Amino acid sequence: MDTASPRPPHDGLPVVVALQSSTLAAEVTAHVESVLGWQVVLDGPHLPARLRLADAPDGTLPTVVVARDPDRAATRQAFQRGALGVLAWPADADRLPDMVPDPPCRRPAGTVLAVAATARGIGASTVALALGALHAWAGDRVVVGTDRAGACLAGVRTDGVVAVGQVPGLSVRVGDGHVAGGEGDTRPDVLVVDRGTRGRGQVLVARPDRGLIQAVEADRLEDAFLVVVGEGALREDEVRRLLGGRPHTLLPRSFRVARAGLQGRVPGALPGSYLQALAPLVHDRGRAA
Repeated sequence: MDTASPRPPHDGLPVVVALQSSTLAAEVTAHVESVLGWQVVLDGPHLPARLRLADAPDGTLPTVVVARDPDRAATRQAFQRGALGVLAWPADADRLPDMVPDPPCRRPAGTVLAVAATARGIGASTVALALGALHAWAGDRVVVGTDRAGACLAGVRTDGVVAVGQVPGLSVRVGDGHVAGGEGDTRPDVLVVDRGTRGRGQVLVARPDRGLIQAVEADRLEDAFLVVVGEGALREDEVRRLLGGRPHTLLPRSFRVARAGLQGRVPGALPGSYLQALAPLVHDRGRAA
């Protein structure tokens, strides 16, 4: 009986390992090849790499910085230079599959709005669907997409562009958030990408807890509009002091919102107060994203 656990997602992913320490490079290469089933390659047209594991970003490929014991200053500097993430090796090795960037955009929409999260299960998909609905109600053709395995948007789990009957002009795509369907006149006006916990976005969803503090310490916010959802260890005044004037909105945890998600009735059943809190993001930032 085969008791081996299944491989993580992205089997066969081409990656570049560019670490100065030959010992660390050998350990990382062995892990990504034998445990993750990825391919370590030299970036080139024959097999373009999707990810670079290195000491620092160099502007050529999406990069995850890998170090034995990165300190706070090194972590902050890596994010400032554009790193997708920073891993302490080998303690954080299991986080690596979650840092794989989305595939390149092959058919871009007129406006692309990426929604990221500091943790799973905090409502980033609901925020993405709400933003898509607000754009659709404003007259845009909108697709909300994700390529996260097992995701469910507006009750849809299968691949392909599916119209959301509750909101005319809104469709969802589960399976590949970047192929929004159609070219030219048929492409959407707005593509909202639900990125989950991977990478960054123009919108970052967080709880008022340690995850928010870590995002601020790592300079992950940059120019993102922060959506703080529910209650946590930080009070509202503490959140405001922590953010130091960064653009944000506060969304209370709502049974009605949770119920709508459980029934697959997001975004049509979202309460007006929830949508009102996000409306400035659409009107002030979304069209310029």
